[in-house]
Amino acid sequence: MSSFMQSDISDNKNKLSKTYTVRYSETGANGRITCPNILNYFQDIATFHAGKLGISALDLIQKNFAWVIYKLNLRVYDYPAWDTDLHLTTWRYPDKKLYELRSFEAKNEEGRILFSGKCAWVMIHLDTKKPVRLNRYLPEKLFTNPIKINNDFTLIDPPEQLDITKNLKVCMHHLDFNRHVNNTIYLQWAIENVPLKIQASFLPSDVDIIFCGDAVLDDDLQCSSQYVDFAPEPVFVHQIFHLQNNTELTRIKTQWKKFDYSPI
Repeated sequence: MSSFMQSDISDNKNKLSKTYTVRYSETGANGRITCPNILNYFQDIATFHAGKLGISALDLIQKNFAWVIYKLNLRVYDYPAWDTDLHLTTWRYPDKKLYELRSFEAKNEEGRILFSGKCAWVMIHLDTKKPVRLNRYLPEKLFTNPIKINNDFTLIDPPEQLDITKNLKVCMHHLDFNRHVNNTIYLQWAIENVPLKIQASFLPSDVDIIFCGDAVLDDDLQCSSQYVDFAPEPVFVHQIFHLQNNTELTRIKTQWKKFDYSPI
């Protein structure tokens, strides 16, 4: 097995936990963490864990490789309030030697689950933009004692009609380390496309995302959303398109529910 990441991995730990405190800047109008910031937590701990294993974005780019997210699922049971401590755990599983699956689970200090999720990544060669087999390039240690994660992400049908449409412009603050739009931004755009009367009474409880492409600085995009269901909980399907070449970048399904939070 050839490998370019033989590095500093002394102990292959496929599971890692960190404690976070919800910051004021991560909360919304209700004093609770926002849904996109939950994905930021996922991104943060996944990057930290990958760095410990020697396979972070910084490690890969030195060898002309990159991680690309493919699918994501999020389930929110409770939105923690500002200054709440939560314990976030992540674990990884290489599936079919192609997908890097990763799960997440956040609990409060009493051990109650606040939110959970999982995502699928592929590693691409930056010259060809094509996926590569993980077992050919990652350390052998990363394939021992894996913690099983099911690759059973929800399929999302495209919207049949466009109830809400909004044009978008990619700005510098939307970009990540790879100079592409950060994956959490797509969810933020989809949520902002939901009518305010829904956002005033509901919060996202289930989110499914399929990532189909990427966008860079100054790209012109369009976010379109369709009401799929109204009662008892609103459901939307969103598509974000690249206007210049008419390609689909993301397909997102959001389900909303009432959490009945009192003002903080």
